Amino acid sequence: MAGAPGAAAPAVAPPAPAVAPPAPAVAPPARSAVAASAGRTESAAGGTEARPPLDAGRAAMLEAVAAGAGAGAPTGARAGAVPSTAGRGRVVVARGCDPAMADRAATMLPPLLDGAVVVTATDDDRFLRLLSEGGDGRYAAVLLAPGACRWSARNAPIPGANEATRGWGIDRYRAEVAARLGADVPVVATAEERELVPLLRAALGLGAGPAGAEGG
Repeated sequence: MAGAPGAAAPAVAPPAPAVAPPAPAVAPPARSAVAASAGRTESAAGGTEARPPLDAGRAAMLEAVAAGAGAGAPTGARAGAVPSTAGRGRVVVARGCDPAMADRAATMLPPLLDGAVVVTATDDDRFLRLLSEGGDGRYAAVLLAPGACRWSARNAPIPGANEATRGWGIDRYRAEVAARLGADVPVVATAEERELVPLLRAALGLGAGPAGAEGG
């Protein structure tokens, strides 16, 4: 039956508005890239462990080490250069006094020394224990780090001394190394970071500079 004349047509509901699809998720950068830019190292569990950032003074010391090696970067080699392995099997035991710098040195120096291992100590309990374990000829050289040499040059106590070594200077450390390891084990001691790698390479018999280094 038709509707009454003049009756309004029933309203038609407008279509529901289209719902925009969610924006695609943006993948985060690869963890290794994030870790590298933040100065982190990968942990065994697949996460990252951040190293504490270095202050400007310590960063400048590392740059001086790299510059002295003839390297434009801490790797010590140009891109594409084949790193030398002539230093493999040789171990340097280093007495420093700054744990942050010792941590960096243990990873920065080996490529500049053609694969030689650098074992660090920042206190004399550990350093003298390492020397006592090295009487079998395991150490190719001993490093007395620039910071320790600067303390000694000022006749100031070298940080990390124990009861037996309190007041020792660089000459006394040299004598202790000779007594425990023999006079044939070279001791490198310099207050200048730029001299560090050239002197260590000479002590290890590795030649003038790391393979592929700028100016080496």
